[in-house]
Parts: sequence; C-alpha cells; structure tokens
Amino acid sequence: MTVASGPTPRLLTAGQLFLDLVFADLTAAPRLGEEHWTPAFGWGPGGIANYAIAAARLGVDTVLCADALVGESLAHQS
Repeated sequence: MTVASGPTPRLLTAGQLFLDLVFADLTAAPRLGEEHWTPAFGWGPGGIANYAIAAARLGVDTVLCADALVGESLAHQS
C-alpha cells in the first residue's frame, strides 16, 4: 500500500479503476472478425480516476482508493 504525504484530503474517491485504451485515426469502424492497424494509440486511467482527476483539477485535495492491478501500474507511471 502506498501512503501519500501532503495536505489532509477533503475528498476520498473509491471505486473501480480501469485502464482506458484509445485507438484513433481508424479509416472505418471494424466489423466482427476484421483487424485494422491504427497509427494513433493512447491509454490512461478511467473509472473512478475520472472523478479524482476532475476534483484535483478543480483544486480539491483528493485521494483515490481503488483495488486493481492496473491501478498499481498507473500509480508507478505517474
């Protein structure tokens, strides 16, 4: 478990943490069984992280509580 230091949080966000995968610049929507290559790909936190990020951007001291393997990976990336 990682414990953050800093100001006492005013908001606790708790819930499922997801990893959002974004494929962009597709020439068309793929049909069942088709494969398409895309030149643009991105990923980022999703789920409860969206609320935590929005609150933090509004200046609210926020902590995130989530139980997910992806969450551990994201926590070490940022």
